[in-house]
Amino acid sequence: MNRPVKAVVESTSSWYWLNDWCLENDISLTLAHSKMLKAISYAKVKTDSVDARTLAELLRVNLIPVAWKTSKRRRELRELTRGRLRLIHRRTRIQNQVSSICSKYNVRTRQVGWYHLDQLEQYLLEQLPQVGCIEVGFCFDQLRLLQKHIQGLESAIERQVWFSQELQRLLQIPGVGMVSAWTVLAEMSRVTSIPHPGSIVFPTFYRS
Repeated sequence: MNRPVKAVVESTSSWYWLNDWCLENDISLTLAHSKMLKAISYAKVKTDSVDARTLAELLRVNLIPVAWKTSKRRRELRELTRGRLRLIHRRTRIQNQVSSICSKYNVRTRQVGWYHLDQLEQYLLEQLPQVGCIEVGFCFDQLRLLQKHIQGLESAIERQVWFSQELQRLLQIPGVGMVSAWTVLAEMSRVTSIPHPGSIVFPTFYRS
């Protein structure tokens, strides 16, 4: 009699397709928490074959530190929110670049603010010398494009209508805004109620 096939994979960025394939083929896949796994399976020699054997041995003796596997529906939301965050980081780097240029000429960007790109660009072009205006102009072109892409991702997130009820419940919490609520829904599994005040249930999985 054949035993059920089991598989394990580290929680790297490429586990999605493998998880889907295992589901289609009725194979139980365990997602191993990469950081916690290093503390258990330290090895001087690191190759794919060595890592695969180590994972298999740990799975056999039930010592895999398990990471949470988000559902396919929820991971689409997660990819959108993480993509938006990456664009936010790029936008911040360009804003810092503009601020660095302005500091060379004792020009302050806070006179107008980043929420009004056209007004801020016009103000800086009037204050900076020609050599500074060239680079700042290119930066503002990138900022406008990034803002367009960010808005596109936000529209795609809003079209994920399946989480609208959960979203409204989160927005009722003081201090939780739209972006924070998106992130909670994307990065966490279903939140269950706590039995009573002071009762904290620690899950047996680690979030990837």
